Amino acid sequence: MEQAVTVLFSISSLLLLGMLFFLLSSGKAGVYPPKQVLRRKAAVLGISGAVFLLIGYVFQLFLK
Repeated sequence: MEQAVTVLFSISSLLLLGMLFFLLSSGKAGVYPPKQVLRRKAAVLGISGAVFLLIGYVFQLFLK
């Protein structure tokens, strides 16, 4: 079960890094896709990352 928590935290960190990448990309000039699309993708990745982080934290609490 500890491996599942590690996987959840890893997925969460990857999603949050993806969010950071899209947020930084939206600040650049002349990028395709448009900035609104990049920000929407960043929001989806950020929310997904937060959900995985919360699920991993709850699982970790139950393991102790």
